[in-house]
Amino acid sequence: MNAPHPTPLRRDRNADRAEAERLVGELYKQVTLVNEAAERETSTLALAELVRLSTDLRFAADLLYAYQAGLAVAEPDPVTGCYLVERIAVATALPEVFEWVLVWSDCDPHSPAWLGLFDGLQWWYVDSEPALGVTHWAWRPGVEA
Repeated sequence: MNAPHPTPLRRDRNADRAEAERLVGELYKQVTLVNEAAERETSTLALAELVRLSTDLRFAADLLYAYQAGLAVAEPDPVTGCYLVERIAVATALPEVFEWVLVWSDCDPHSPAWLGLFDGLQWWYVDSEPALGVTHWAWRPGVEA
C-alpha cells in the first residue's frame, strides 16, 4: 500500500527573506574562510579543491541572494533551460499594454508563472481566459521592453 503524500508546507516568501539574508551572510563568511585557507595551501590538488569549493559556495550565496532580492526561477524554457526573472508587483508597475509577460496569481500561490497580458483594463492568459488575482508579472526570459 502506498503511503499518503504529506501536505507540503506553505511558504511565506516575505518571512523567508530574513532567513535567506542571514544564510547569504553565512555563505559569504564561508567563502572568505575557504579563500584564506587556499592562500596558505601548498598542495596543488588541495588548492584546486578549495577553489572549487569557494566557487560553489559563492554561486550558492549569489543564487540565494537573488531569491532574497525577489528573483524567482521561471518554468524552464525547453530550448534554453531555466532562467531567473525579476517579479514585479502589479501595485508598483504594469507592463506595456498587450505585451506578453509571465504572470502570477494569488488564486493558486503554488501555481507556476503563466504567459499572459494586460489589455489596459484586465489581465488575460494566453489561452484567452481572464487571469484573476494577478499579483506579479515579469518580462519573459530574454525579452524585455
